[in-house]
Amino acid sequence: MFFLFFITIFSMQHYHQDLFEKNQRELKKEKEACCEACEVAVCCAGTVLQFLIMYLCIKNQKEHKSS
Repeated sequence: MFFLFFITIFSMQHYHQDLFEKNQRELKKEKEACCEACEVAVCCAGTVLQFLIMYLCIKNQKEHKSS
């Protein structure tokens, strides 16, 4: 009887460990996907900011030439 109880506990522990590892792998994948999306957003924001800075520089140059 004790042996059966021990096997049941061991099996449940092993099953929960597998579930835990599977959840950890899925969380890691989600985190990596989020980081990739964030990197793309930062690159796009950088490009937009670069264009904005260029626009402001050109605008300032035109104002200086006209005055």
